[in-house]
Amino acid sequence: MRHIQFIALGSAIGTGLFYGFATAIQKAGPAVILAYLLAGAAVYMVMRALGEMAVRHPVPGSFGQYAVRYLGPFAGFVTGWTFVFEMIVVAISAINADSSGAGRMLFGLAEHGQAPWAFTRVSRNGVPWLTVVVMSIALGIGVVLNAVIPEDVFLISASIATFATVWVWLMIVLLGWFPDTRVALIVGVVWLVLLGVGYALFVRGGGRHRPPLDDHTALITLPRS
Repeated sequence: MRHIQFIALGSAIGTGLFYGFATAIQKAGPAVILAYLLAGAAVYMVMRALGEMAVRHPVPGSFGQYAVRYLGPFAGFVTGWTFVFEMIVVAISAINADSSGAGRMLFGLAEHGQAPWAFTRVSRNGVPWLTVVVMSIALGIGVVLNAVIPEDVFLISASIATFATVWVWLMIVLLGWFPDTRVALIVGVVWLVLLGVGYALFVRGGGRHRPPLDDHTALITLPRS
């Protein structure tokens, strides 16, 4: 299920989609919108079917297991290894984009004294090597946490990331109409209202009660000498 959730999340908010979409429309015209709609409908049907299979037959491994089950071992082999090579290419591209974006941001912060000055150093080829190291460590920590954290914590993190992304894009859109900082007041009020509505609708039972401060160490008995 994690694969399906992240595929859907990445397909919905991928930055490459926004850049590629604008360039394609500029070169080929508005007919590209129709092509994107048709392709999006096809992807939706595939992901919907994949989600139904994952709910009906929750098996360990990737969705290549469903190709083995319904189409045969060869189809599962082709599907699995194709996805492996695709993820390798996508991961390299994503790491490059993350390093570039984070490098520019950290470089600007360091120039203004808001980040360590070491982030302004680059190699002979213009590569911000310290940023690459920091991003590699951060991505490695993310991979490790994805493997060890419980499922419920993962779902909460994915929900927060999705909502935060949508909220950031909403603020960017609002800034287009409000050139000054008054938009922060509007966003703040809306945010508080959303938090109140979410608490009223989704928090039930024990979630609304403050747990007692029990002393669990009292249950530990020390051996007598």
